[in-house]
Amino acid sequence: METAAATAASQNEQDATIPLGDARRVVCWRTGGGIIRRHIFQRLTAEHWNGYFSRMTFETDATSRTIDLNSAALWLYASAVADAEGYRVAGGGELCDLPNWRDRIPMAHRIQAVNLLTSVEQSAEEHLEIDPEAEIVRLDALWGEAEPGNMRKFTGLVHRFTPPSGEHMMRFSRETSRSLVVRGSTTGKTIHMIRQKVLVKFYDELVISVAGYGVSGLALTGREEIAREMDGFHKVAAASVLFSSAGEEEGEAESE
Repeated sequence: METAAATAASQNEQDATIPLGDARRVVCWRTGGGIIRRHIFQRLTAEHWNGYFSRMTFETDATSRTIDLNSAALWLYASAVADAEGYRVAGGGELCDLPNWRDRIPMAHRIQAVNLLTSVEQSAEEHLEIDPEAEIVRLDALWGEAEPGNMRKFTGLVHRFTPPSGEHMMRFSRETSRSLVVRGSTTGKTIHMIRQKVLVKFYDELVISVAGYGVSGLALTGREEIAREMDGFHKVAAASVLFSSAGEEEGEAESE
């Protein structure tokens, strides 16, 4: 994979709002030689994310385990990318004028672009605030271009949920534990169901409110609007934290 000199923004965006409704979404990086690679995607819909999640595979058999995320990334790139900049065509001309221009971009670059689209993680902020009526999840994410070749990093994005009940936890465990066994001539292969679609369903069911996201300059309000407008990968990231069974902070134990 091409080494990017910078993939995160020079400044964190704590008070800005992620523009979910924009028709275009940019990911970018600057190479060690100073070349800016920029990939412009159309707005990613629930159908895009469903297709992406459906193409993730996790298979095991008696002797091996295979996890394939790259096939899903390549499918999403081909389905949603609208333009690419920072690539020269031998003999002149524009890359996107080629009939098969998406396939001519190096595979590693396509995967790197999708990795930036999905750069979402639990917030590194250590401040813990207990909401008496909700479970709060905070995320950090890259979204859009802060300056040429440098992405914007948003921190402390808030998702408030109705606390999952015991029934929710049992449903989640049951639905994410399913697998399909394919019998061959000598061995059986188990295909484990990817849990992302289940997480999206529980997100839509339990979310109360969010902060740090907007459409047309207006904050999202109400569960229905949030479920409709929220980016699918952010749904999965937030719900994954909500249903995490770890529940422990890393730290050092002091001994006397």
